[in-house]
Amino acid sequence: MPGGAPQRTLAEAGLSMDDVARVTHVGFNEDPLHALYFEPLGIDAARGTWEQSRRIGHAGMNDVVIGLEHLWLTGQVVPGDKVLMVGTTPGMEVGCAVVEITQGPDGA
Repeated sequence: MPGGAPQRTLAEAGLSMDDVARVTHVGFNEDPLHALYFEPLGIDAARGTWEQSRRIGHAGMNDVVIGLEHLWLTGQVVPGDKVLMVGTTPGMEVGCAVVEITQGPDGA
């Protein structure tokens, strides 16, 4: 991934990919997702949000937030889980954040 942004973000948070429960990403076609996200991060598609984004399509940079909301509302992430959010733009600018889930959608 250009510039190693995910690795730098994880290092700044004192984490590794082993600490990350899920990854939210921009909704691309499946082949580019593997080449641009899954393979460089060393994860399989099940840790990303491909299953959700393939149904709704690409919603711009909102994809990463929509993916996080979907994981949270469906209980696929729970309190204590860390989620790596990775966004890219044309020209392959990359922005990343790590968030920790602190409560479920029911307030628990």
